[in-house]
Amino acid sequence: MTPAASGVLEITSEEETPPVRTFSTPQIALDPRTARGLGICWHVHHNNMSMLCSVDKQITEYFFKVVPPTFLSLLQRKALVVLFQYWFSAAAEEASVASRVAVYLKEVKKATPSLLAFLINLADDNGNTVLHYSVSHCNYSIVSLLLDTGVSDVNLQNNAGYTAVMLASLTAPDGPGGMEVVRKIMELGNINLRSSQTGQTALHLAVRHGRVVMVRLLLSCGADANIQDGQGTTALMFASERGHTHIARLLLERSQCDLTLNDKRGQTALSIAMRGSHTDTAALLQAHAKARAL
Repeated sequence: MTPAASGVLEITSEEETPPVRTFSTPQIALDPRTARGLGICWHVHHNNMSMLCSVDKQITEYFFKVVPPTFLSLLQRKALVVLFQYWFSAAAEEASVASRVAVYLKEVKKATPSLLAFLINLADDNGNTVLHYSVSHCNYSIVSLLLDTGVSDVNLQNNAGYTAVMLASLTAPDGPGGMEVVRKIMELGNINLRSSQTGQTALHLAVRHGRVVMVRLLLSCGADANIQDGQGTTALMFASERGHTHIARLLLERSQCDLTLNDKRGQTALSIAMRGSHTDTAALLQAHAKARAL
């Protein structure tokens, strides 16, 4: 799972070239405090990777009073571009370092706290925030820093319709620390939010891609296994289609799966499994259907 050539975070098993992130600075309505925050002078000391924020309150207040609104709007847009470039280059890259991100967050919170939420939820032209990229890169230490601010919107969808929860459901943490961060994302986010593009939830995605650990975690966090996507497909139907018998068993044992649901083509999970010649999955579904009929 890497950023595709289009720049939109997609689900793929192939390695692709990371995109050049762009920010077109659309007309954003900024509240006065956030706008003043854009008057910060950013200085990056490349030796120790520290960031110093300096702003003279009196000068800034005077500046915002006397500068014509049209010119001020232009300056704000330019400030946004600079802010975007610094922030994403420091925090959204695969090689980004948590200690550097921590310094950025600390200094922004100290100098202009009103800017913190705006910065963290700032998205590029593909709708991806630093949280999207950090989850996709499995930079769990950075993800943890973002979540700890308390202002990161984990339910923001990028242009492909994916939230941080959805992307997290496709990762494979290699240690307890990463799993705890993923669990926190799922607890903070809307676990059953549907993608604006496909109608799929994080559970749909995890099942489709055979992420057993994530399916188990999603179910423990309250994922609804009966939600149907834009085609009427449930998580159990995806498991049946792919022959993921072990995941189908998890869904049947740990959730209230409705075996009678039909997709838009009139298919049930059982008929899908049988059509795909997934005999083990079909036998499991038949056994559960028989047991429930008793």
